[in-house]
Amino acid sequence: MTVLNRSDAALLASCVGGSILSYNAIKALYNYLKPEPGWVPIGRIKELYIFPLKSGKGKPVFSLYCNETGCFENENGDRMFMATDPSGHFFTGRGKPMLNQIGVDVYDGVAHLTFKDEKVEFRIDDVKNNNAVLNATMFFQKRHDGFDCGEEAAKLVTKCIGEPGRLVLYSPELYNGREVTTNPKWWNNNPVPHRKTKARYTNLTPHMLSTQASLDTLNDFSKRTGGDELTNIQFRANIVIEGCPAWDEDKWDTLRFGPQPIKGVTEIQCIKPCERCLEIDADPNTGIRMKEDAPLAKLKEFRMPIGNMLESLGRHPIFGVQAAQNVNGFVHVGQTVWAKYKPAAF
Repeated sequence: MTVLNRSDAALLASCVGGSILSYNAIKALYNYLKPEPGWVPIGRIKELYIFPLKSGKGKPVFSLYCNETGCFENENGDRMFMATDPSGHFFTGRGKPMLNQIGVDVYDGVAHLTFKDEKVEFRIDDVKNNNAVLNATMFFQKRHDGFDCGEEAAKLVTKCIGEPGRLVLYSPELYNGREVTTNPKWWNNNPVPHRKTKARYTNLTPHMLSTQASLDTLNDFSKRTGGDELTNIQFRANIVIEGCPAWDEDKWDTLRFGPQPIKGVTEIQCIKPCERCLEIDADPNTGIRMKEDAPLAKLKEFRMPIGNMLESLGRHPIFGVQAAQNVNGFVHVGQTVWAKYKPAAF
């Protein structure tokens, strides 16, 4: 029988211990990285958009960083600016469709605003340092303050909408009284996730998603009944997904993005169908509202809410899905999209 001396025994114990630790580490890493059950690949990201100004011009981008307050593309935050009247009450494309002709691009700390032949520039830090806080209000007169962006920006907004206007900049340190709590009647057949969110100047949730197949189906109906062809940008989604059937979004519970649906990748939770308003009737090329066979009228012909959703959403047609962030991260065009489905649509 071989007797180990003390140093050999210590070495053996060290090797065994190291092997056990390595095994446990590898096992933990495998369990973390292996795909979880229940996730289905549904397609890929076709288009990404950011809308730095609420109701303003959409900017197509290759990638977005998504977090709990919305999307970012470099220095551009989605709905980080908002047009208001001098008292601070907000304007949207429903009442001022020409807003969709104002472009905003922020880079090197400077905001660049354009409207037709007008151009205005200002430094973001200057706006914040001026500390001219406007007590802005949005839906139901709920207060959502912003930094006033100054007189030149106000002149551009005024020229666009045809009445006195201001431009305000979102900042997380300013007062935001728009905490959104989910409504159990947003879905008919499934429990709505209980969440509270505080986004930037979005209508409700931080993110909006839609599918190419749903737009194609709407366009097919529109063309067959004498209407115009519509574009994704009219529906103002941040993420447009292709490869899944039309209205697949009605059944989504949660989405993940990347080669595999592993823990830690970007994850978005779908919480509400998006009810649509007059804003989708504004032609993105002209800012003029389409009156003949307008998109909203077409959508009303076959996508109206029923049941609980009729009570919570009203008599507005639905298109796309509103969502909130579970795990922050990047998404990019061409990326694989995975879904966990609800037991039934809505």
